[in-house]
Amino acid sequence: MADDIPIIKERFAVEYVKNGGNASEAYRATHPDTTSTEEAIHMSASRYMADDRVVIRIKELQAHALAYAKVTIESLVVDQVECRDSAKADKDHSNWKGTNVELAKMTGQYEEKKSVKQSGVLTMVIDSEDAKL
Repeated sequence: MADDIPIIKERFAVEYVKNGGNASEAYRATHPDTTSTEEAIHMSASRYMADDRVVIRIKELQAHALAYAKVTIESLVVDQVECRDSAKADKDHSNWKGTNVELAKMTGQYEEKKSVKQSGVLTMVIDSEDAKL
């Protein structure tokens, strides 16, 4: 948190980033007991957005969120491949198999088996011609 920004405006900045950039929603979230009209909320949110400290803090939070979002399926797959290769090099077959399964799941090439229970009696009629085969 920036030291020179009031806590309520810090919370506003956090809510603004969380909701994708809606200042009025951020204001409502930080002032849940407000009975103000929509126009008054919009004006109050606009005043918050006119505060340079709030804008700077929003940009800081957005940069942090962007860095966090860079953890993608691609980066997870790369990490998993490195783990698999390490397990293979160490001849750790159990972990090698496990990482292969995880990779297959991540890339949509593996689906857990689903057990199917059947009950009842199956009657087969074999034709005498088929029985000769």
